[in-house]
Amino acid sequence: MRVLGLLLLVSILFSTVADAQIVQSVSGKVVDLHSGLPISYANVQLLGESSHGTVSNEEGQFHFEDVPLGRYELMISYVGYETISLPEILVESTTEPYVVVSLEESAFELHEVTVKPQMDKKRAQNSMARVSARTLSMEEASRYAGGFDDPARLASAFAGVSSNIGNNGIVIRGNAPKYLQWNLEGMEIPNPNHFANLSVLGGGGLTAISSFSSGNADFITSAMPATYQNALSGAFDLNLRAGSTRSHHHNIQVGALGVDLSSEGPLGQGSGASYIFNYRYSTLALLQSLLPEEARGIAYQDLSFKLRFPSLKKGTLEIWGLGLLDKSGQPLFDDALDRPYETDRLKADIKQGMGALGANYLKSLSNKTSLHLKVASTRDATRQFTELLNPDMVLEPFNQLTNALTTIEGVGYLATRFSKRANAEFGVRYKRWQYDLLVADAPNTPGTLVSSVDERGSLNTSSVFTNIAMALFPTWEMVAGLNAQVQSLNGQVVLEPRASITKRWSDAIQMGLAYGLHSRLEPLHYYLIRDDQGSLINNELPLTKAHHAVFNILWAPHSDWLIKLEPYYQYLFDVPVVSNTSFSFINLELDWFLRQQFSSSGEGKNLGVDLTVEKYLSKGFYTLWTASVFKSTFRSDEKWFSTRFDRRIISNALFGKEFQFGKNRHRSLGLNIRFTYQGGQPYTPIDLQSSRDAQDVVFDESRPFSMRFDPSLVWHFTINYNISRPRVSHHFSLKMLNAGGYESFEGFRYNHTTNEVDAYREALVIPNVSYRISF
Repeated sequence: MRVLGLLLLVSILFSTVADAQIVQSVSGKVVDLHSGLPISYANVQLLGESSHGTVSNEEGQFHFEDVPLGRYELMISYVGYETISLPEILVESTTEPYVVVSLEESAFELHEVTVKPQMDKKRAQNSMARVSARTLSMEEASRYAGGFDDPARLASAFAGVSSNIGNNGIVIRGNAPKYLQWNLEGMEIPNPNHFANLSVLGGGGLTAISSFSSGNADFITSAMPATYQNALSGAFDLNLRAGSTRSHHHNIQVGALGVDLSSEGPLGQGSGASYIFNYRYSTLALLQSLLPEEARGIAYQDLSFKLRFPSLKKGTLEIWGLGLLDKSGQPLFDDALDRPYETDRLKADIKQGMGALGANYLKSLSNKTSLHLKVASTRDATRQFTELLNPDMVLEPFNQLTNALTTIEGVGYLATRFSKRANAEFGVRYKRWQYDLLVADAPNTPGTLVSSVDERGSLNTSSVFTNIAMALFPTWEMVAGLNAQVQSLNGQVVLEPRASITKRWSDAIQMGLAYGLHSRLEPLHYYLIRDDQGSLINNELPLTKAHHAVFNILWAPHSDWLIKLEPYYQYLFDVPVVSNTSFSFINLELDWFLRQQFSSSGEGKNLGVDLTVEKYLSKGFYTLWTASVFKSTFRSDEKWFSTRFDRRIISNALFGKEFQFGKNRHRSLGLNIRFTYQGGQPYTPIDLQSSRDAQDVVFDESRPFSMRFDPSLVWHFTINYNISRPRVSHHFSLKMLNAGGYESFEGFRYNHTTNEVDAYREALVIPNVSYRISF
């Protein structure tokens, strides 16, 4: 509270009321979509409460001075290129927006035809992702109800994505969260969530990238371009934004989740170099009374940064990084022996860390060809030790886990334009893993740990990829690609073709069809399980694979409206399963301590259709409606069953209204609400008698996921209130997850007092009240 009081005092000292209109600058850069090279003398217009116009300079840079506060639309055009419109540009008093705009060259000269500007949010930043992809911004994550400044939770509002209150695991079209690939600055990174992989593989509590330092991101849900490998369900391609090159800006935020510090600015006047960093620390102390007992005492911190050194002749160099540290676990309860569940008698200590450090280099080789070089090293480590209190009041070892992975990866590719109608990427990628793995539990004798995995070593993957984009006719475009990789774990060679074709019927209607073969490595320790004789039993397993086919229709009935219909089909194969059982990795949420031998005979199918109706923020109002109807199944013993993630129907409704008022429109109030309806979660029925005999939960595996819980309706809201002054601005926010207190299902537990199996439900309501001062 002393820190909050000090910040409020500082804000009062800075907040002198001025009669003059409060203005800000807006800057950016115009580049070619495919090569990344700057476009000189492009026409740039800023449209809103007042209109401004300029042209980009020789380095593609543009700048507007004295822009009044508010929301604007940025429109960019250049002869021979498609005109682009970017909505929802927010201009505040203490932050200078910097926008990088990518223009795509027109393949054909169109005479006597007026082409409307393309809304940039329709397409991904990756120029080869033409179908089943969209751009999202972190400003949306802070504004949308349920976003919680977290891109993973923001993505749960999109069509085809199901969500969970207790974790931010992204389930895309019935696929497990572990099948999503996370990228940062074009490089694969480990799961970047705090408390990653503790409740669900691929998910966590909160993404470690702050909304302040994050730039726009691509969210791709089917048929990814050949640039992506080791991605099965989709790809979340994040970026850190560049810092301001003209002035310094700082933010201090305090709230229920902790403290958030950030800063950006130039590195030397006139050099064009810049920095940006963000640091967050939290103990969740203010939320302790709202959290489950076993979640108390957790703490986390994270840091992200980006340094940018641009040069038109020497090339642009960027150095970036992301890191997080987490501490969690479960204390031993004083009345542990009197509690009915075994989990209440556990004492756990968990420490986690994740880091990524990389560099990007972009060099123009000619006016049509550019060289892109990227290198990154990552570290991901989880260490867990759990003890169980036995009836004699003695703590015995229950399990132990060390999962430490270090990688180094390098990517290089040429982006070139052969003509107005064709451009291509040709690249190579190399990645090396260094691993230190220990997985041990007590399968037979309580208190005696036996390891199933105890390995130290390395493996590597080498690959080549190419994407070729071609305009076949004035309204037809095609992208074809191939990714070929070989990995040293078992010498497997995988060829993955990708292709898409799009047709623009009119300025308002576009159709697309895409196909891709994709594969992904399962969590590494599963391949290194040894039997009782010490022999590896799963190291010959192939990668899990999937065919993707997707079709979409996009209709923009108005400049700020988009309606998208997207049917899809996915066929999964080479899925690890346990023979003669219903166990399949398709349904695997979390189980580190498996000891079985797997076969690769598993299959799965995801079939459905997604509908999106979206109105971008204009005139202070936005809305997003999504609906998904689908069926997700897997094969077991020649029969097909629902998967764990087969909710059948998902629907979201988001609404938001932004009010601006005050003499100079220096105050704003944002009201946002979201409703999410999801079909009943499937579950496998309990074999009660076998559970009583085993004194543990035993499922009837002959009927996997044949039962369903009731459908759920969850709602969230966000209220933002901002005050802008010439030298300082104040931001007050209330973000509420699960405002209605819905009790989500967390699993089954055996009750040793009643000899029954209980469904464990938790009404996790998470509020975040925060205050941020920007100066």
